[in-house]
Amino acid sequence: MAPLPPHFVTDDQGYDSPATTPTLINKSSNNSMEVLQPLTRALVRHSSSIIRNLSKNTLTELVNNTTRRDDSSITEVPVTFENQIRPLQCAAQEYAWGRTGMNSTVARMKDANDASFQVKESTPYAELWLGTHPNGMSTVVIDNQYSNEATSSQNQTQTMTLLDYVQSNPELHCGSNEQDLTFLFKVLSIEKVLSIQAHPDQQLAQRLHVEKPHLYKD
Repeated sequence: MAPLPPHFVTDDQGYDSPATTPTLINKSSNNSMEVLQPLTRALVRHSSSIIRNLSKNTLTELVNNTTRRDDSSITEVPVTFENQIRPLQCAAQEYAWGRTGMNSTVARMKDANDASFQVKESTPYAELWLGTHPNGMSTVVIDNQYSNEATSSQNQTQTMTLLDYVQSNPELHCGSNEQDLTFLFKVLSIEKVLSIQAHPDQQLAQRLHVEKPHLYKD
């Protein structure tokens, strides 16, 4: 049987070079293990290079598509105090299955973006929530020094809940008249096996929220 088609691997200098995969059949042996072992070793050896190439090619294609885009469809909007990008302080949830202390990505991300947050090395930090859920509301940091209405008597920075921020101008922040975000973004840092969660459909969720609002808040 003929060899498999050439594939590409990355050499030490980061350049793509063709490499021929070992033949599927070793004519000098009838032992199937002697046939498969070279192929298996080759796949394991080059798997990380193949994944890197896929990621690199995907990013390159994304850049090319962006470059080829018709610039006439882009509308430039000046940055103002109202539409500027603002920092978020997100909620860190402490569940038993999370990684503890600074070993947790959740704790490190929270610590890097919230000066008032103190990491406890014995505490498990499992989830970082970005959203308007009442059990973990994100807050928006507003720097008043860039406001045209700011005065010397005002604090330079203040915070407001993400929900209040969205509702202050839903057309600007959501692109519609929606009064709330329709998603809850989470970052997980897992140390132990997670519990199984069953999420109800919309009709059941609405009924449970009415019957047991203290348990089903959304």
